[in-house]
Amino acid sequence: MQSIGADFAGSDFAREQKFTIPAKVALRLSAGKIYACGRAPRSVVASGRINPAFTPAATVVLKRRFGPHAGFRKFATVKTSSSGAFRVRNVGKTLRRSFWVRAMSETKLASRRLVSASEHVTVDASSCRKAKK
Repeated sequence: MQSIGADFAGSDFAREQKFTIPAKVALRLSAGKIYACGRAPRSVVASGRINPAFTPAATVVLKRRFGPHAGFRKFATVKTSSSGAFRVRNVGKTLRRSFWVRAMSETKLASRRLVSASEHVTVDASSCRKAKK
């Protein structure tokens, strides 16, 4: 690396160094709320990416829990693409009021699993009660 001063003169080159980009799992949900009234409940799609991607692919386990103090339980296992992306449909087909979802990599990097932050989903059946009146 080299910097350029205001007089357009270049500095000495910096000495060569290595740096590491820590791997992480990002998780996105298509919606934070499920509307459970109508023909069928709408379901949430979870998608995400392991960055940087593992070669050729990694396995991601999606887990959910139904209470703040409950344990996370596995509900889906999916392989990532070569770019590290994954996608799971029907994450939220449930009649529970609310739940949390998170993704974990099965590939261990530096002897630890990669875990995403938890995403919260709520089920809204209030429109059903209004329709019955």
